[in-house]
Amino acid sequence: MFENKNSSTQNLGQNKHNATGLGQAPANQSKDIDIHVMPGKFLPQVPDGKSNGGGSGGAKKKISLVVVLLVLFLVILVGGGIWLIMNQDSVFGGDDQPITNNQPVENTNTNQNTNQNTNTNTNVNENQNTNTNTNTNTNVNENQNTNTNTNTNTSLPETSALDTDEDGLTQEEEIVFGTSVNDDDTDKDGFRDGQEVANMYNPLIPRESLQDSGLVSPYINASFDYSILIPSTWLAQDILNDDARVVILPDSEVGDSILIEVAENTEEWTLNQWKNSEYPEAVFENYTVGGQAAFLSSNGLFLMMATTEYRYTIQYRLSDVDNIYYPTIFEMILNSFSLEKTPNTVIDE
Repeated sequence: MFENKNSSTQNLGQNKHNATGLGQAPANQSKDIDIHVMPGKFLPQVPDGKSNGGGSGGAKKKISLVVVLLVLFLVILVGGGIWLIMNQDSVFGGDDQPITNNQPVENTNTNQNTNQNTNTNTNVNENQNTNTNTNTNTNVNENQNTNTNTNTNTSLPETSALDTDEDGLTQEEEIVFGTSVNDDDTDKDGFRDGQEVANMYNPLIPRESLQDSGLVSPYINASFDYSILIPSTWLAQDILNDDARVVILPDSEVGDSILIEVAENTEEWTLNQWKNSEYPEAVFENYTVGGQAAFLSSNGLFLMMATTEYRYTIQYRLSDVDNIYYPTIFEMILNSFSLEKTPNTVIDE
């Protein structure tokens, strides 16, 4: 039994020696060693993040992230552009510019209307001044024709304005001469005041001429060789500064006036020829002014007289169709009419 134990010990020693020899090649053994690699399936598995394929997967994730971010950026950019386009008026004030442009256009139109009113005000004033002259001339001519025809063809009121004392002077004429409104013979000379004025006598002083009384003044028209007497407080106005049209204006608020017009007698018409040519329907009466033959309309408001040189008309122009405020003064003016030089008068046969 002990022999077997020693035997086993010896074998172990041998085995130990042999085991020690596994790490070193025996001296007598060849140096060429065969290396055997274990198949991969028997190797331990390495996690994906640490394997060779992990680097490729991370790159793909980065690319995907960049693409997503780029898409989001493009979406934001496109959306912002669309919003900007839709709201550009409020952002950039696009609506203000057209309104600002339109507003001056409207203001310009308004200003143009006003200029037609400032041009119309400046132009209006100039036209008004021009029209005043033109209208005056037009009215003079038109009134002459119209009033003459009216005076002769239509029976105008021949009633004088109020005459309280029935002396032949209206209340307005009593004021002009300073006579009494309640006494028909202010100077007690036996003649009524109106009768004295019509015949060119002073109604305030007996037997004194009206021309010497200071109550009237002479108006002399040297251009057409005539003169008349008018109340001292009245005005003789040359309408166009040519002496051919003169209007006698009372110094009162009454609108009546007296118009004297002169024109050249280029046709050398007689009174009848002139009357038949221009006033064929008028009714006239024979009258005499300044020693010359004349025609006076039936209502006493229009007189015409002609010489070989000129044709004269004297017309009373009414402001009130119901009253004649200065009838006796008009008669006095007609009776005072005088030609300054002896003309070659036309005598109707």
